[in-house]
Amino acid sequence: MSDARPSLAELVRLALGVRFLRFAVVGTSNAILSFAVFWLVFHELPALSARAGIAQLSSYAIGTGWSYFWNRRWTFASNQNVAREATRFVALQGIFAGLSSLLMYLAVDRSGLPKVESWLMVIALVTILNFFFSRYWVFKPPAAHA
Repeated sequence: MSDARPSLAELVRLALGVRFLRFAVVGTSNAILSFAVFWLVFHELPALSARAGIAQLSSYAIGTGWSYFWNRRWTFASNQNVAREATRFVALQGIFAGLSSLLMYLAVDRSGLPKVESWLMVIALVTILNFFFSRYWVFKPPAAHA
């Protein structure tokens, strides 16, 4: 019987592989789209007192949908149950939004570390964790039949 868990060498190869590059492309396009939505909503609702919050919520919702679609279709080429995957994907994004906010709070607000460098470290860590959880939990391929 073989152990289903990947070895460290396999994890490194995976991290440097095509899937990770595709994941990074989807993430970059998601950031651009999310910023565009934020900017458009923010500037189209000048009289609304909560426009920054609404703009952020709109950009996050559009970005999450975009990211799910392209990661499902292109990065991981999944054909598994959409409801299960989408639920896991949204939950994972919520967890990582909270984790990144907590890490930024601890690094910048509590420890006084520089915000740009802290953000870069946090986003790198969260991106790597997000990729592995996406690959092995959200878009997990079905187990091979024995």
